[in-house]
Parts: sequence; structure tokens; C-alpha cells
Amino acid sequence: MTELITSTVSAAITAILTFILTRRKYHTEVKKADKEADSSEIDNVEKAIRIWRQLSEDIKVRLTQDIEELRLENLKTREKLNTLTRENHALRHQMTNLEKELNLAKLENEKLHKLLKQ
Repeated sequence: MTELITSTVSAAITAILTFILTRRKYHTEVKKADKEADSSEIDNVEKAIRIWRQLSEDIKVRLTQDIEELRLENLKTREKLNTLTRENHALRHQMTNLEKELNLAKLENEKLHKLLKQ
């Protein structure tokens, strides 16, 4: 009977010790896996940050170039507009002078027409 109690107690102690040690090992492995997951997540975030930073720098360069091109195009357009405005002003002035000449020619034509009738 003592042998049965001794073997049962030793089996129970062995089972309890195995349970405790296995549980510690499991918790250690879980903590290690959590740390690796955190580390992996941090690495992934850092990689994503590097990618976004590179993309934003590339976009900044492209946008700066596009802005410069648009400024040059805008400057050329303004110069053309100024040239066209001056030409338009000159043509209006010329048209006004031609209208005056036309009116004078009409008056002279009417005078000559009256003279011819007499």
C-alpha cells in the first residue's frame, strides 16, 4: 500500500512539475513570439514609412517641375496676350481712323452727288 501511495504521490508530483515547467516554457515562448511580432510590425511600419517618404519626395520633385513648366507657360501666354492686346488696340485705332475717313468720303460723295444733280 505504501508503494501505491508513494508511486501515486511521485506520479502526481511529476505531473505537477511537468505542468508548471511546461506552462513556464509556453509563457516564455508566447512572450518571445509577441516580441518578434512587435519587432516585425515595427519593421513593417518603418518600411512603409520609407516607401511613403520616397513617394512624397518623388511627388514633390515632379510637382515642382510641373509648377515651373506651368509658370513658364503662363509667362509665355501673358506675353502673347500683351502682344495681342497691343495689336488689338492698334487695329481699333486704325478702324476708328478708317471710319472717320469713310464718313468724310460719304460727305464728299454726297456733295459731289448734289453738284452732279444741279
